[in-house]
Amino acid sequence: MKVVIIHPYDPVANYASGIRTAISGFIRAAPADWSLAVVGCTADRIARPVGVWIEARVGARSIDFLPILAAHPARRSRIPLGLSFVLQLFRRRNQLDLDDAHLIFHRLETVWPLLDLSNPKLLFLHYAVPHHVLDPRSPAVWRHFPRLYLGLEKRILARVDQVRSPTSEGIAWMSTRYPDLADRIQFLPSFADPETFDVFPESSRVALREQLTREHGIDSRAPIGLFVGRFDPQKDPLLLLQAWRALKKRDVAPVLVLIGEGNLEREMRAFVESAGLRDRVRFAGNLPADSIARWMNAADVFAMSSMIDAMSMVILEALRCGLPVVAPELGEADRLIDIPEAGRLVRDRTAEAIARAIGEVLEQPRDRALCASRAAPYTPERVFAPIFSLIGRVGGVAGQ
Repeated sequence: MKVVIIHPYDPVANYASGIRTAISGFIRAAPADWSLAVVGCTADRIARPVGVWIEARVGARSIDFLPILAAHPARRSRIPLGLSFVLQLFRRRNQLDLDDAHLIFHRLETVWPLLDLSNPKLLFLHYAVPHHVLDPRSPAVWRHFPRLYLGLEKRILARVDQVRSPTSEGIAWMSTRYPDLADRIQFLPSFADPETFDVFPESSRVALREQLTREHGIDSRAPIGLFVGRFDPQKDPLLLLQAWRALKKRDVAPVLVLIGEGNLEREMRAFVESAGLRDRVRFAGNLPADSIARWMNAADVFAMSSMIDAMSMVILEALRCGLPVVAPELGEADRLIDIPEAGRLVRDRTAEAIARAIGEVLEQPRDRALCASRAAPYTPERVFAPIFSLIGRVGGVAGQ
């Protein structure tokens, strides 16, 4: 079975992205006898030159990789990454070696250059159109071109064999808009990798906390809040920093550790200085998954302030590490944070509301095992099993 994943993704580069995690998890969990390839982008044009097929590794899995664009997937540029990638797909489609391959996409527009091919096509959409495209407050570029998006969507969905999305609202919207295609459009939950994200034994966790706080100049007695994600408008880390300023005025004054990078970092650092938060905020940079799991075991609360979300992978990863979560009431978060021990959902996405929820979580007793139980059903093998079965059927996904 030959499967080709087409997305502006670099399997070698380390960067924070839910779609990157989804693709990597799919590759690692896929049947061992499948031939896997990625058509993506390169964050290092010297090591992984554009237009050259190379062998790459995702965990223990070897894949074929063709970068068609030199760009870092986590950094914004003057020309949107999706547009640049689509243009390169049109230009280089004869290099792609797609004979007899099942094609997998993670953005609507990336299907367009290959729409005329007869290959079976599976599309993962990680957002709900009403929030991502039609809401003028959305940080997504598509909000400026909703008619173009809807025109592409109508044309593309009719030619895609299956659509999966981790947002039930997005599924409902598409199914209502395209009732003739409703049987092709289904919910697929997100996941967390249990081999990386798990609850450490208490003795190991205490020693790890001592080590990490010492390395980063943090008082080991202070509560630790954690954020993992891109520093961009969709994740809105500036709102989280505003919540930390509000927490500074309360009795509970945790230290916030920020893992990630992005275009807002300079503005975030300036805010930290102006708000007098230098002793309460640490920028840890981009870290690999195993280091993130270490911080999740050492921390006391995971906090996020996203404007848009579906079924957040990072929430699942935090819960699997026994870390309670404070997050806006978005997407599928209420499937996971449904008991007080797992954290709080914030209906009013304001700094004061987030600060109040963080304070409540820090004041309550910890139950790491109960937190982990909320994420336990969502592993890559369980989540992708129906997809692997679908692709593996005689004739693939076409016509299913």
